[in-house]
Amino acid sequence: MLTGDKNKVANLVSNELGIGIVKSELLPHEKSDFIDKLDGRVAYVGDGINDGIALAKSDVGISFGDATDLAIEQADIVLLNNDLVALTQAIQISKYARKLMLENMLIALSTVFILLFGFIKGDVHMGMGMFVHELSVLVVTINALRFNRKKDI
Repeated sequence: MLTGDKNKVANLVSNELGIGIVKSELLPHEKSDFIDKLDGRVAYVGDGINDGIALAKSDVGISFGDATDLAIEQADIVLLNNDLVALTQAIQISKYARKLMLENMLIALSTVFILLFGFIKGDVHMGMGMFVHELSVLVVTINALRFNRKKDI
């Protein structure tokens, strides 16, 4: 956890959230420098003016609807609910959306390759190819609609 808050406040919040590493009383450039030193992908959650640089530098910047204009402008994602539970829900939603997207890409590309191979081999004619392709579009669409029926996110 990177914060400009005092040590006492930072430790209270980190204990409540179960965060093990806490850096407090940081200036904006110190947060930015810390992000530069991290390996891998970085998601940064911030709501103040002093979070602008860190939000911009992170791979995914996340802010809240009542944050400062700068934080909202620099964030990739703005959560309207100011509760951290909304952050976990956003992560679950994005994982489910990615899963559906990958499934749909697999369905679409498999259909195209099978039809292409069948056409080259001479087993698939234009009318049958178009019919099968349109059916695959319906399957992809129905699969995508599963997102709207997901209740446990």
